[in-house]
Amino acid sequence: MNATSVAVETGSDRRHIDHMCDDLQEVVQRHGAFRTTLTWSEELGKLVQTIYSAVDFESRLIDLSGGEVEPEKKAFDMTCAENREPSAFKLDQLSLLSATTYRLGGGA
Repeated sequence: MNATSVAVETGSDRRHIDHMCDDLQEVVQRHGAFRTTLTWSEELGKLVQTIYSAVDFESRLIDLSGGEVEPEKKAFDMTCAENREPSAFKLDQLSLLSATTYRLGGGA
């Protein structure tokens, strides 16, 4: 799975992060593909697709504002490492969309 990194300057105002998470929740609710799981059914002997009517989307917040030397580089490296992990994308777990927000400090 490919990851997309987006750098957004929000200052220290948590409301901007909350607003972005609300927008992502809306995207998940609007598009059934993000509310879908695929699981193997031993009983049926085939893959079963389930589309859920609602999913709670949650973003992770990682605080790098506490003195990291290069917080933007650290956030980028952490994002790359997470997306190289084969278990990062699981078709049998909701939501198929995930987001991690990094608090970088210094207004970034």
